Amino acid sequence: MNLQRIQVGMAFGPKARSEFYEILANFIADGMPAHSAIGELHRQFAIEKNPIVHVTEAVMRAMAGQSGKSLTPGQALAPFVPAVEAMAIDSGADSGKLADGFLMAKRLCETQAETRAVIAGEVIYPLFLLAMFLGFFIFVGEVMLPVMADLVPREKWPPQAQILGWLGDNSKLIVAVLTTGLLLLTAVYFQTKDNWTGSVRSFCDKYVFPWNVACSVNSALLLSAIAIMLRAGVPFNGILDKLGRTSGAWLNYHFALMRARMRRGSREGDALAVDLYDKETRWQIQLYGKVHNFADGIDRLSVRVVKRVLARVKVQFAVIRFGLMVGVAGMIVWVYWAFLGLSLAVRPMGGRPM
Repeated sequence: MNLQRIQVGMAFGPKARSEFYEILANFIADGMPAHSAIGELHRQFAIEKNPIVHVTEAVMRAMAGQSGKSLTPGQALAPFVPAVEAMAIDSGADSGKLADGFLMAKRLCETQAETRAVIAGEVIYPLFLLAMFLGFFIFVGEVMLPVMADLVPREKWPPQAQILGWLGDNSKLIVAVLTTGLLLLTAVYFQTKDNWTGSVRSFCDKYVFPWNVACSVNSALLLSAIAIMLRAGVPFNGILDKLGRTSGAWLNYHFALMRARMRRGSREGDALAVDLYDKETRWQIQLYGKVHNFADGIDRLSVRVVKRVLARVKVQFAVIRFGLMVGVAGMIVWVYWAFLGLSLAVRPMGGRPM
């Protein structure tokens, strides 16, 4: 059973889900009932021996009510897809436009996939540079220092080489401390990203890596999800309730702020414009809240915000890459000058060894 879940998870990734949603949207738009459309896909997946056949089989059973209650397409798909995609599908069904619901789920899927691909691509190179930097420490301690000690006794090294020697002697400890610190930071981030709230978290969301990057990305994806459901005709409070049921304490904290503003009589735009978003996004949300076509305006804004956030993430990781490249280059130059200093110590002015 666990192996089957792994196979389904690998086969039913973002790209496969996007194609799945698009095909169903086209079939339904052409007049085919949802259950029949899923049945056609099920037969095709069975012929191809595609693991997604387990998804379509479970969805058909759930929609047919074999568990005792007939489920909607979104509810039936919920165990296999992100909650926000299932909600988008049912939002379309609730408004009488199921095909649009699948198209909304497709857009959410593609937006999230694009965002994760950009972040993954930006993370890989800095990690490679960091590994080079740490590996160079080990290289200095294990390879370079013995060679340098053979040239000149340690007690006769110039100051620059003495500092390099200390770093080389402690290279394993330095690498262990830096690696442990990075692993601890990663563990703390994943432990706190969904449920940590309060003033310190708000500060980290604005200024501390990686929480500030995650806040920017998650707020952009949230705005996209809210915009899509608003266009489907879901009331703003209903959207907060739907998203809140599948979100952690961090998002629910911001949803509570939005609800509080709504209770005080604020417009939807003013309620939505909490500190989760940056200043440039907040004032535009508030502006769209004053116009009649709020849903359409927020939808267009969400597209711009996602692009802007991804561009900002690229800049942030570019700065990290630059810092690591400077570190690696600095170490190389340092070793070169240390060797040069030793060479001068070995060959004094007369050109004879000391």
